[in-house]
Formats: sequence, structure tokens, C-alpha cells
Amino acid sequence: MRLRQRAQHVFGALALSGWSALGCCPVAAEAMTACAAEQEARGSIGACAAACIAEDPGAIALRAGPCLAAEADFWAQAASSAMADLQRVLDSETLALVEQGAAAFEGYRDAICAAESAAWPGMTGAGEAWAECRMQVTAQHALRLESWLEALE
Repeated sequence: MRLRQRAQHVFGALALSGWSALGCCPVAAEAMTACAAEQEARGSIGACAAACIAEDPGAIALRAGPCLAAEADFWAQAASSAMADLQRVLDSETLALVEQGAAAFEGYRDAICAAESAAWPGMTGAGEAWAECRMQVTAQHALRLESWLEALE
């Protein structure tokens, strides 16, 4: 239930702002919200981005980046929200350790995704490789924080 509420918040805010990633191919907020709610029980990382991309297979080169970014943004918000909840329930010693890990996470994610993108030198897939990596790594981080939170509740 927690991820469904976060999906509605994140994708709803994008729709209200008229968000259109990279100025093209608007990602349907309702579709991404529904997908996130459906995938919540399965924890299927990337399914919503894949469904978004599949909406217009002829424009895959234009849709992949925005769709991957939209799902990555969802997972980043889920991680941020879980972290805020953890701050309220953890003792100070454990919280300090979790905050250290969270601080190091962004550097790790950016470095590992830059390495993955570098495997596509001069190719058009470099941006999509970075975006998919960001989505995958961020989702794993969010799910880990969520699982800690659920264990404490």
C-alpha cells in the first residue's frame, strides 16, 4: 500500500505540472500510477517503464529515456519517503549508520551508472543505459529501505 500511495503522489504531481520529459513524449501519469500500484505486490522493477515504452513502439528511441526517468523518479521518491519514515522510528545509533549509507548511495549509483553508460561509447544507447541503470539501482535501494521499515512496523 505504501508504494501505491507514493506512486499516486509522484505521478500525480507530474501530471498536474504538465510534465513532459525532455520536452517530448509525455508520460501518462495515470498509466504510470496504475502500473506502479499493480507492480507493488510483485516488486517488478522496470515493468512500468516497459509498459510506457510499449505505448508507442515506433517511437522507442524517443520514449525510452522519458519512461525510464519517470519510473526512476518514482523509486527515488519512494526511497526518500521511506528514509523519512525510518528517521522517525530508528534509534540514533542505527539511524546514523543508515544515513551514512544513504549519503554514499548517490555517489555509488552515479559511478556505477556512468560506467554502464561508458560501455556504449559514441552510441545512441548510452543515455538509455544510464537511465535504466539509475532506475534499477534506485529501485533496489528504495525496496531495501522499505523492507527495513516494514520489519520495524
